[in-house]
Amino acid sequence: MGYFGGFCLRALNDIGSDSAVVKWLSNYVAEGHRNRLSYLRDFLRYVHSKPEFKDATPLSLVEFQRAAGKDNQYKILDLLQGYINQKVGTHKTLTTRYSVVCSFFERNRAALPGESFRIKATRDPIKSKLSIDVIKNLVSAADLDLRAVYLTLFQGISDQERFREFNLKAGPANGLSQSDIYAFSRS
Repeated sequence: MGYFGGFCLRALNDIGSDSAVVKWLSNYVAEGHRNRLSYLRDFLRYVHSKPEFKDATPLSLVEFQRAAGKDNQYKILDLLQGYINQKVGTHKTLTTRYSVVCSFFERNRAALPGESFRIKATRDPIKSKLSIDVIKNLVSAADLDLRAVYLTLFQGISDQERFREFNLKAGPANGLSQSDIYAFSRS
């Protein structure tokens, strides 16, 4: 059985107490532990689906990688790339999963071999649906004091063209003409 004897799938929920995991997480603030642990736990589930690694612990994987000779140095990297290729997600999410697992091995002085790996997104990124009309409705529905806050925030982050577009739509309702708005946005 080698490095992988006696690890139960139930123990996946307890990987936070594994010495390799503790060492790895010591680099990060506590708020980021939950997501990192979740990604590592998900990778371990995938690893356990492979007969050779069915009882692997985080520490045993680190030890395996450290001891890997020329023939085995790419085994865990191949597992990681297989894991990423079967996951559904945006490019950003899959890249984050990949780098989280790589960082686990790097922090434990068992870095995976560097190899070019093209991550293929299986889902398009979420696109923002916040339009000028949505902002206009939000501002017009707000109380007077919140309206001033929303307008200040929006106009502070918008470029000159969006500022003019917003005010052209909202201006007439506030008694402003196009020439007033254009003159104000140019100053």
